[in-house]
Amino acid sequence: MSLTFTLQPVLNYRQRIVESLEMALARLLRAEQDTLKDIAMLREVEHDLFADLAARQQGLIDLTVVFQLRAQLKTVGARLAVHTRTLNEVRQQIANVRTEIVNAQQEKETLENLKAKQND
Repeated sequence: MSLTFTLQPVLNYRQRIVESLEMALARLLRAEQDTLKDIAMLREVEHDLFADLAARQQGLIDLTVVFQLRAQLKTVGARLAVHTRTLNEVRQQIANVRTEIVNAQQEKETLENLKAKQND
C-alpha cells in the first residue's frame, strides 16, 4: 500500500497567499495615491499662504496677520513633512510586498512544475 500525496491543496494554499499579497499591494498603492493627493493639496495651500504672506508684507503691514500666516505656514510645513515620511514608508512597504509576491509566485510555479511531473 503506497501513500499518495497530491500537490493540489498546497497549490491552492500558495495561490491564496499570492492573492492576499496582491490585495495588500492594491491597498498600499491606494494609500500611496491618497498620500500623493494630500501632499499636492498641502503644497497648493502652502503656495497660497506664501502668496498671501507676500501680499500682506507690501505697504502697511499688519503684524498680527503676518504672524498668523507664518504660523499656518509652519503647520502646513509640518504636515507636509509627516505626509512625506508616510509616503516614503508606504513606498518601502510596496517594494517589500512586490518582492514577497515575486517569491510567492515563484514558489507556486515550482509546485505547479512538480505537479506536472507527478502527473506524467
